[in-house]
Amino acid sequence: MDSSRGGCVSSGACFGCVPTITTLEQVALPIYSYMPTVEQTVALMVVGQNLVNECVTADDGTGRSSWSIMDSVTGQTRLADVADVTAYVEFERRLDAARSGLWGFFDPASATQNGYRIPTEQGILVLSTPTDAIMESCYARVDSVSPGGTAAWPFSINSLPEAGPQWRPDDSRYEAAVKRWSDCMAGLGFDYSTPIDAIGRNTVYGVDEATARAVAAADVQCKIETNLVGVAVAVESAYEQIWIDEHRDELAAQQRQIADYLAGRVTVPDQAPVTEPPTPLPS
Repeated sequence: MDSSRGGCVSSGACFGCVPTITTLEQVALPIYSYMPTVEQTVALMVVGQNLVNECVTADDGTGRSSWSIMDSVTGQTRLADVADVTAYVEFERRLDAARSGLWGFFDPASATQNGYRIPTEQGILVLSTPTDAIMESCYARVDSVSPGGTAAWPFSINSLPEAGPQWRPDDSRYEAAVKRWSDCMAGLGFDYSTPIDAIGRNTVYGVDEATARAVAAADVQCKIETNLVGVAVAVESAYEQIWIDEHRDELAAQQRQIADYLAGRVTVPDQAPVTEPPTPLPS
């Protein structure tokens, strides 16, 4: 773990150094090194959409795949350009760190103003495609050769081999940090066993926004006071490194696939791949 991101305290050989995390920008995990940059992600999306539209043209189709930005308040849409797509990918990357399966919610800059609400002032990216057989076939064919298996949509951690490493909230060191966070929340008048409980119970329909903002502010305050996110990052980093070591060949193959894709060294198959039907559940 890069101790330059914050103060560190020793926590044992297998656990390494626990970073002190007080801002979202300090969150860093080993798996991030295997993710395309924002610029590369947008470039992958542009290549994918171009391949789809070239495929449609070659098959004598008339439709086109495009991106639109939908206003989250009015629902109105407009065509999106590369700058819009880039802003959306940046937003999604931040959201992935701000809301995780471990710490639930962590966005000190937004908690007091927005509570647990996801700010969407920049609009929502929409992939606009006509529904016809040619478009569906072309998307399936391009998806089959696209890094992560999805053309024209952002590459995410789930796009990594085997959907990437999974969260480990059952680690005893993390559970101890959660207990400290829960005690802190209780001291502020809020009864939640885990950070997932806090975000889950305050993002459902009908919750008073002022109450949700108060809980979110306390949630973040207690995460900083107990360094829950720092512990979570240290624990997750240890498990991620094991996962990375076990998947080095697959990760290297995907990195080569990304490089080839961006360089135009990709061949779209003439037919959509045949997928096996799901195995029926036992009766």
